[in-house]
Amino acid sequence: MAKKNQEFYNALLSDELRDADATQRKKALDALLQADSDENFRKAIIANRVFWEAVDDETVPEEGWDDVNIPANDNYIEHDDAHHSIESLRQVVAQQRAKYSVSAITDQSILLQILRHNKDQCRQYLATKIPELASAPGWQADPKSVLTNDAIDVVKRQAAIQYLTKVINDAKVENLQKLRDVITHENNTNALKTDLEALGIPPHTDALFNDLAATGLKDLIEGKIESIEKEASLKQFKEELQKFEDALQDPDVLLSTAMRDLLHNDKPNFLDGLVALPPPVQLAPQAPPLDYQDKAKAQDAAKDITEEMHARLCARYVEESLKRMAPLNIGHMVGVLKETRHGTIHDSLRDNFGFDRAEILDRAVVNNPAQNNKFKAALIKSYVKQLPAELANETLLQKLATPETSIQDIRSELSTKIGNGVSRAHLECLQAEDMTEIKRAARIQLFKLRVEQISRLGQGAHSKLIDLYSNLPDAKQVDLLKNLPHVNFLMSTQDDDVLKSYLGSKDAKGQVLDFTALKAENENNKILKQIQNPVIAKVLAGVTTNIHRPDQIDAINRSLLSKKDVADFTTAPRDFEVVLNVIFRESGIADTGTNKRDFFAKFGYDVNANTFTGPIATAIKDQHVRNKPLLDVLDPIKDNAARMDTRNFLGLMLRVEKAGPFDTDFDDLEEAFYESPDLETFLQKGQTLDAVNFTPAIQDKIRQDIPSDEFNRLRKDYKDRLANSDNPADNPKIQAQHKEARDVLTDINAKSLALWDRREKLKVVANIDFPNFKGKTSNELAALKNTYKSAQEECLNAISYLEQAQKTLNSLKPIEPVALTNPPRSDQEVAARAQVILEAKQLISDINVRLGRINSRLAQYKGIYNKISNDILPAINKASDNSEKELYTDKKATIFIQKRDKALQMSIPSSGGVSELYKPSVAAPRTAVSGGAPDQTLFKAVGKPEADEVICFDHSATVNVGRSTVNIHSRFTYDPSPPGGNVGTIKGSDVTKSAPGRYEVVEFPMPPQGQQPTTEIVKEQVDFSMRMAVQILANLKKPPTEANPLVIEGVYGKEEELKFLWTALVHLGEQNPKMKFSHKAIAITGDATFEPEKERDKRALIGTDKGWAKGSVHATVFEHSNYKNAVKTHVENLKTRLDNKEKDAKKTKEVDTSIQKTMKDDMSGLRNELKVKAEDLKKKEGVTPEVARLQVK
Repeated sequence: MAKKNQEFYNALLSDELRDADATQRKKALDALLQADSDENFRKAIIANRVFWEAVDDETVPEEGWDDVNIPANDNYIEHDDAHHSIESLRQVVAQQRAKYSVSAITDQSILLQILRHNKDQCRQYLATKIPELASAPGWQADPKSVLTNDAIDVVKRQAAIQYLTKVINDAKVENLQKLRDVITHENNTNALKTDLEALGIPPHTDALFNDLAATGLKDLIEGKIESIEKEASLKQFKEELQKFEDALQDPDVLLSTAMRDLLHNDKPNFLDGLVALPPPVQLAPQAPPLDYQDKAKAQDAAKDITEEMHARLCARYVEESLKRMAPLNIGHMVGVLKETRHGTIHDSLRDNFGFDRAEILDRAVVNNPAQNNKFKAALIKSYVKQLPAELANETLLQKLATPETSIQDIRSELSTKIGNGVSRAHLECLQAEDMTEIKRAARIQLFKLRVEQISRLGQGAHSKLIDLYSNLPDAKQVDLLKNLPHVNFLMSTQDDDVLKSYLGSKDAKGQVLDFTALKAENENNKILKQIQNPVIAKVLAGVTTNIHRPDQIDAINRSLLSKKDVADFTTAPRDFEVVLNVIFRESGIADTGTNKRDFFAKFGYDVNANTFTGPIATAIKDQHVRNKPLLDVLDPIKDNAARMDTRNFLGLMLRVEKAGPFDTDFDDLEEAFYESPDLETFLQKGQTLDAVNFTPAIQDKIRQDIPSDEFNRLRKDYKDRLANSDNPADNPKIQAQHKEARDVLTDINAKSLALWDRREKLKVVANIDFPNFKGKTSNELAALKNTYKSAQEECLNAISYLEQAQKTLNSLKPIEPVALTNPPRSDQEVAARAQVILEAKQLISDINVRLGRINSRLAQYKGIYNKISNDILPAINKASDNSEKELYTDKKATIFIQKRDKALQMSIPSSGGVSELYKPSVAAPRTAVSGGAPDQTLFKAVGKPEADEVICFDHSATVNVGRSTVNIHSRFTYDPSPPGGNVGTIKGSDVTKSAPGRYEVVEFPMPPQGQQPTTEIVKEQVDFSMRMAVQILANLKKPPTEANPLVIEGVYGKEEELKFLWTALVHLGEQNPKMKFSHKAIAITGDATFEPEKERDKRALIGTDKGWAKGSVHATVFEHSNYKNAVKTHVENLKTRLDNKEKDAKKTKEVDTSIQKTMKDDMSGLRNELKVKAEDLKKKEGVTPEVARLQVK
């Protein structure tokens, strides 16, 4: 009988065996695998004769054979076949048994283990998964005799195919380019290896894919590419459509002419127009590129999503248009609110609301009640936006604007206001999501009303302020309405920081607020307020004019003064026409006849009828009449420069709105003003003067109209006039001014001295370079936070007081009075004036000294405030939430932030004549250490990484390798928030979590491929490992332990860097008393073939650790004379850093104790007194510029 070795060999490798029943195949192969002789091998075939006949009927012997009786002279399956001996067939059996076992594996991690192991490791690993291998005859003596190296290659190839098959089948759009690269590089071994690694195949799997087509993967990949490309085109099409739609979130963009014309297209024209549309500047991302459109166009899904977007945009276009429908016809709105049929709503919008684009309206208004309710809600929003900002609507606007008002109450209030049979049920169209816009619209109208009530110029003068308010975030709007006194300060300030302290720095869209227009408006209003008739000023403030200069105001005031004797402008309109002509001339408005007529009409003057009537005319007339006594005083001194102070005071009183006749003894009033140290004192004195109608209403107007700066300026003009007077009778008045200044200076000196004492106690915070709150409990941290916030508030109050004291002293500082001479004055008068001059000089000197000290105190308190705000409180917050800790920084390393993926692809700079190392693959596994946490020192230097960023530590050196110069580049990264969280180790039944954060070795210093590391390269390896180890350990709160270890993930094939890093960490743990730990505190995970216990010298019987083994990396490298100095340097670096941390913690604790003691000291009530003063000042004059600057940083 002919032998069957070749046939059986073919059967073992046949597709029929591959396709056979897996259970029967396993049984047949296991029987052959366990055969311990040629005879039993043959019997194993016969025992499964049915199976093998099904695979290939040429493989079995002819009749007469069974598994018991074998013909003696038969040569079936010959032992020594020249090509396929029984021994080699047994090896093929083992190979196929392992291969088909691997083909059944679905766990990708097991497949990766097979691929990562070397051949010996893989053989042992397979034996754990396939026990039949380990029990096969010959395995114990030599596993290679059962599972050969060639067989391992076949198994690894099958594992790789199995692994990639799942990767390919599961591939998504984002993997498309990776799959294309595999096909492109199928004949380029190196490139193909890189491409496969990008798909997840680990390194060290060379020569697995010499023929990609033979594996069946090429067909699989090409089919997947075709499938994904269709999916990708649709996905890209969707993404581009979404970008386009996102760019239309701004209603101004959506309602542009270009968009209206585009939306008006029919279905095919809309899609074509979407691609061809040359977008205006504001339509940032253009629609899908033509190539994606063409690929997606054939798919019904693309047409569907385009039509869906078209309909959505049309609906939004109609909705946003209705929100801006002005003026709104209430009757038409009511008709839509009551209607339920979409056809009728459609026709009403078309006929009554100006929607003449059928394609838009037809898509928007369909049988969709929810969508149609949005149109009704949009009309209501438009209605609220147009509610007049009048007193009659105040109660309603307050209810609508209040954050707590429920949707039910809003429906009730609006249905009552709208009337016309509209019930709450009709307003069910308003949903919870509409409340934000309804309340916002109400807030804006209410703010306009408040501005009208607060400003004597009316809301028309504050359009820029109202515009800014309209764009503020909701919370800021609510806050301003709750703090109306702030609004008055917003109407006058020119300081950006003060404005930011009230308005914030960004609008509701996150854009930076620009205060330029508001400051210009405030400056212009300040000028208009100088008009000596408040009603005229208010009318002008609501008109766009070119009245921006003081000389224009002077011309208007002189025209009013010239008509001081006119008792009633309404009965003498020609007299007021004279005034109006001056106002019109100064306004700069072109006289077209119509322009002048309309301008005059705003004041109540009818050019055609020459009449001056109406409420505005009456108000102008009344204010003019009430100013008559003051105008009589002003007229004779209107050009007297020497009486400028009196003229200015008269100007103040003339511009204040008066509710009744103002009959006054002006001299007494003026004297009361100049003798009052502050505005409130003047107002109190004013009430006691005889024959003065100094009503509470007038007092409120004066408070509103005169900030302290202007009050002080007016008084200073008077004081300077007295000082320049050569009248001896003015000496007592000058001395009274000196006494006032001296008294104030004395009080400021006393408080300043007390503030100096407080500053001396608070300035200890400057002793903390790096606040360290190590070991504090949450309760201790909370108490410290309150203490430092109290100190922070005290600093602000002190700064506020000192800033005000500075202004006060500058306003009180006298000028040196003029000397008198004899003649014409007597010697006694000359001497008296000389004494006054001496007093003035001394007072000036004393005030200047105090001002200098105040400047110094301000700087000191600002420094303390900034230290607490910028360093200490943030450090407490970080300690409280454990979000950031300290990171050691190595001066020799280049440290920077980079995106995580980019950081794993080192961009190595090229150098002429210098070799470069390979660039690491993003997908390749890396040696990683879990432990440590982020830190303020490093974050101050490079910033805090975002969620997808890491901190890179790069180092490079130029070394000699033989006759070549080689650049050695190295990098490790620190990730404060690694994907997937932190690594844990299992100990018994517990999982021990490592400290947060993850370090990864991206590039370990290595020699050029194929060369051994030189002394210089090994030195770089030692330096790298020690640098990384110091970085990790300096960042720990306390040493790792066996129960809570540092975890190093080792990677197969990268054992060298693992050994070096493990050795560096353990060496530092042994050398530093503040970071003492044993080698058992470092846990090793992963698949690297590194056994740390072999690096230690163990006593044979009891396993006592005696230190480093003779052959360890530590003994052979770290202790070697070539490298020991580099190791020592890093040991000292860690010691210095930990010592400094301990000093920082000690210093912080000392400062904490000092500050806590200081804050408990009430300082005889000075702290509370300053707080009261600061609050009172803020209430009267707003936040001071210096305080604002500190708070808005």
